Amino acid sequence: MRPQEIGIHREIWPPEKLAAHLKAIGADKPPAPKGSENKYEITAPRKGYRNRYLKRGGEY
Repeated sequence: MRPQEIGIHREIWPPEKLAAHLKAIGADKPPAPKGSENKYEITAPRKGYRNRYLKRGGEY
């Protein structure tokens, strides 16, 4: 089934239109770094059972 048959509209935006849209939604620059609310922060990898490191989303 082609995209036109199921109602999907696709268009290519010029760089100026894309930049204006990103500025309008507040995404024209990277987000500010988040500060930690905790006084102490754990930075070492966590160990699980049998002394194996736990892999969490996006860390490895």
